[in-house]
Amino acid sequence: QVGSKDGRHTEQDMKEALTHYQCSAGAFQFLHDNFGSSSCVDMSPQLIEMYRNLMLGQAQECIVEKSLRGLTKVKNMNISKIAMKVAQYYQSVVTVLESNVGAPLVK
Repeated sequence: QVGSKDGRHTEQDMKEALTHYQCSAGAFQFLHDNFGSSSCVDMSPQLIEMYRNLMLGQAQECIVEKSLRGLTKVKNMNISKIAMKVAQYYQSVVTVLESNVGAPLVK
């Protein structure tokens, strides 16, 4: 939630949001690695991985947004590759939400 509360108006705001999303992804990876076999529905490996992918997608989206605003010098080809990865992360989130694993989350 911290990353989504960061404004994305300045280069510093974008940098902070990116860092927060990356740290969140790392925290979800830690949970996956250490508690992924939990019997709790909200701690299932699929959901933890979904949350991690959501955070990584948002972090990568910050990079795309920063590049499109001209705050960094990234080649258009690289921006498009990053944007494609963002789409893959978000698609993996949708796949989990549409599965039986994600069903309790979307009621």
